[in-house]
Formats: sequence, structure tokens, C-alpha cells
Amino acid sequence: MSKQRDILPKVLDIVLRSAPDSSVALGGSVSFGNERLDSDIDLLVIIRDVANIGYPGGKIKYQNHGVKYFEATFDGVPVEVIYHTPETFEQLLVTRPWRGYKFLHVEILHDPNSLIQSWKDQIAFWFDAHPDAVELWKQWLDQHKDRQLSKGKKLGDVIRKFPDQMHDLWPYLDEQFGQEGGAKP
Repeated sequence: MSKQRDILPKVLDIVLRSAPDSSVALGGSVSFGNERLDSDIDLLVIIRDVANIGYPGGKIKYQNHGVKYFEATFDGVPVEVIYHTPETFEQLLVTRPWRGYKFLHVEILHDPNSLIQSWKDQIAFWFDAHPDAVELWKQWLDQHKDRQLSKGKKLGDVIRKFPDQMHDLWPYLDEQFGQEGGAKP
């Protein structure tokens, strides 16, 4: 078991103490089971009100209406906690399911109202009907991993089509699949 997995229950406890009714999912390399020694813990927290939420010892990296993004360190492990209201997260991914391939692989840690599971199901339904989008994501993830391993020096065919960073990939996906509408009926 990795150090990230060892301390995950403690990090989750910190989140749930300040937001007990929230839904929490683990993302990134730890959720995929391919974390390295220097990997961080990536948590998505869905909470009604982000205005007064904080993460002990965390520094705000980004804040906007309905979103707060904290960076912290716990027991020597970097931790990133992104708080979203249900509305902001739904607008970000659920209404644009083609952006959510990585979200399909989050590990649900706490979901008292099955909110995250419901969104995963909606996005999975969309991807089941769009194997071309699944293939594009798989190619992009392979290229992204290759580029990370080569410290950005290796550029494959897919990277030439669109940027390496996921937030820059999303506009490309919106252009390719946006006309089809979101996962919601």
C-alpha cells in the first residue's frame, strides 16, 4: 500500500469534519492505482456552499463562484482538494459529458445522496454511445503519460492535434462533441 493510501482516511476525515454532508471522490493517479512516491492526493468535494469552507493548513490556489481549490500537505504528501457546488460541477462536466472521461474513474469515498454515482452513470451512458470519444481520450491519456515520463520532450501525434493540459483539451472536445448536447435528457 502506498503512503497516499495509508493517509487517505485521515485526509478524508479532515474534509468530512468540516463538510459532513458532502460527497467526496478520489481522483488522479491514486484512484487509478498508479501513484508514484511524489504523487499527490486529489479530492473532489461536492458541497452546497463553498463560501465559508476551508481546508486546515491549505492554501487557496483558485477560487470562483461555486469553486474553491486548496493545496496542502499532510504527513509529507501533497493534497489537492477542489470544492464544487453541485451546480458548478454539473455545469462543468455533467452537461458536457465528453469532458468527463477521467471522472468515470474517480473512486467514490463518501456519497450519502448518491450524487457522484448518479453523475458517473450519466456520463458513462454518454461514453457508451460514443466509442470515438473513448478512443480519443485513451489516445490523449497515453500521450499525456508519455509526455510526463519524458519530461515534456516527447510529442506524439495526438498532442499535435490538441494541448497537453486537460483544461486546454476541453475546448477541443467541446468543438468536437458539443453539438450533441449533454448527458441530461
